[in-house]
Amino acid sequence: MSWDTVTVERQGSIAIVRMARRENLNAFNRELTVELTEAARSFHNDHEAHAVILTGTSRAFSAGADLKEVRSAASFAAQRERSHLGRHLCRAWEEMPQTTIAAIEGPAVGAGVALAISCDWRVMAKSAFFYVPEVRIGLTLQWQAIPRLITLVGPARAKRIVMLCEKMGPEQALAWGACTRHTRRCRRP
Repeated sequence: MSWDTVTVERQGSIAIVRMARRENLNAFNRELTVELTEAARSFHNDHEAHAVILTGTSRAFSAGADLKEVRSAASFAAQRERSHLGRHLCRAWEEMPQTTIAAIEGPAVGAGVALAISCDWRVMAKSAFFYVPEVRIGLTLQWQAIPRLITLVGPARAKRIVMLCEKMGPEQALAWGACTRHTRRCRRP
């Protein structure tokens, strides 16, 4: 398959899925959301791949939702479709039979956090941070991220992350259980 905002590379039994909206720091628009969902689903019956690594660029895992698109979704139906697409995206990654690893460098914001916590493991580079600014900008954290976040860090910490909009670096994320490992940088094959 070929996509405009996603690339897939194979290295034996490992697949590397890269978000490729570089000019927008991998902000989630409709196209990226749909293509990442298709990429994830392409592995559901793939018996050759044993692990799938999801990554962005060295500058950013994802800047979150593309706010230009969010603001242009004036109708309730358009907003509902965005929510459904994101929920299907996260579920497709969560339900993959392979081990899924989010390799995070730079920011993982809002929707980027929602997708990263849908993976089995999260590895954060020294430059990486989680940031959930939805309350600050007047949005709701969606894509079923809150139940996943509660499962990872517990209810009190999940409330703190969502309500206080604090940036969480790799050391804190590891201590709280939001990431599996941190490293100087994520290796790029």
